[in-house]
Amino acid sequence: MTLIDRIAPGSLIALDTMVWIYAFESHPRYAPVVRIVFDEMLAPGRNRIGSSILTLGEVLVRPLALGRVDIAIEYRRAIQSGSGLEVWEIHRAIVEKAAQLRADHRLRMVDSLHVSSAMVHRANCFLTNDAAFKKVTGIEVLLLDEYLSQGSDEPPVLAIRSVS
Repeated sequence: MTLIDRIAPGSLIALDTMVWIYAFESHPRYAPVVRIVFDEMLAPGRNRIGSSILTLGEVLVRPLALGRVDIAIEYRRAIQSGSGLEVWEIHRAIVEKAAQLRADHRLRMVDSLHVSSAMVHRANCFLTNDAAFKKVTGIEVLLLDEYLSQGSDEPPVLAIRSVS
């Protein structure tokens, strides 16, 4: 089953930070799967995606450490609400849910905040590649590794369209 088959039209897809990193870095293994999310799943009227504002904080660290303001600007442009993307602020209900998830599943707090944001905003699924999220109940967790096309001759070039 492909990722497109797995996610019903009209779904709200929550993205973990690594999905954004794979997209921007054109990761040789994961970019073809991530391309589906950005190019096909976000076709007008098909789906919406969402991410915690913490995603922006996480993706900015490396470009800022390297002095790559140009890359930081691209991340800031892409990770803002609009055109099918919701960026979720952190508030008390998310923090409370995150604390419970951390207590129940021993996730890192930042991971708990990401998935609790998705749950509080009623995302249909959480797309990640971190198997630690599979123990979380209450949201469908989809691992990128489960949707890699084996033996594909397609080059791993990401054609990400602006989501802002």
